[in-house]
Amino acid sequence: MTANMPHPAWEELLDALKALHLEIRALLLSRRGEERLRDASREAEDTIYGLDGVIDPVLPGLVEKHLARGRRVTLLAEGLEEIALGPAGGEPFRLLVDPLDGTRPFMFDKRSGWILSGLAPDKGAETRLSDVFLAVMTEVPPTRQWRADQVWAVRGRGARGRVEDLDGLGRGTEFSPSPSRAEGLAHGFAQVARFFPGVKVELASIEEEILSRVMGEESHGRGHVFEDQYASSGGQLYELIAGRDRFTADLRPLFKEDARRKGLPRLLCCHPYDLSAELVAREAGVIVENPWGGPLDPPLDTTSDVAWAGYANERIHSLLAPVLQDVLREKGILPQ
Repeated sequence: MTANMPHPAWEELLDALKALHLEIRALLLSRRGEERLRDASREAEDTIYGLDGVIDPVLPGLVEKHLARGRRVTLLAEGLEEIALGPAGGEPFRLLVDPLDGTRPFMFDKRSGWILSGLAPDKGAETRLSDVFLAVMTEVPPTRQWRADQVWAVRGRGARGRVEDLDGLGRGTEFSPSPSRAEGLAHGFAQVARFFPGVKVELASIEEEILSRVMGEESHGRGHVFEDQYASSGGQLYELIAGRDRFTADLRPLFKEDARRKGLPRLLCCHPYDLSAELVAREAGVIVENPWGGPLDPPLDTTSDVAWAGYANERIHSLLAPVLQDVLREKGILPQ
């Protein structure tokens, strides 16, 4: 398999990954109740809730069932140690999974969570996000929602999706994801993520400066630009994929030193598993990169902090990316 060619067994691998996601979703939806509000433990990189604990014990078995038949699959997931599954001599793959991104909105029945995964050839610790050639993201909806989306991508073959009724009858419709074609931000959604206390003021000031420079006096008009603080990296990506948002930047890792100087605990940041399905966005036409305009290419691991920016299309990118980079430089925030 070359960088520009899909894996020869991509169709089989895609079907297996989609089936894995649907089984995880069914398990999550079957475990609604008070246990999902239980705070199970605090890990170094994140807080693991009771609902996360529903999937962790069974995830290796599910991966073995769906993907590791005759293949050597190294599983990496939030809250789990690296696990090698399947026969030692099988074709080696590396699978990065977030079994439920957006746990907090979902567990309070506010908004959908997302199952995210990316599959790459296994290059060991050298494997990076750019090696992912197949990705799937699956919506896990709140109780009041009776339909849910699943979208997927194979590198070089575009992105596709299916919206499915959740009545158990298997009814659904396939669709092609369509990011916004707007040429500006007016009357659309654009935001800098600031989910948690600590550096909200600094992040908001960057957003204000970007909007002021891009839109001038219009940025203070009658709702000319809206924001959506969707506490899920997968959810943020999906809003771009689905054409509902035009720009999102998650800059939290750039403020770790500010937080340290304030005496705050370690900032909770985006990690590679939160972006494991980023290929879907890129194949749909969304531009995803690091905040300084370079490739978004962190190690395919569970610990690296990742800053990223997403733009709905080329026009939005050309309008906002230079401004974001100018603002960061003026504030003394340099590439890491």
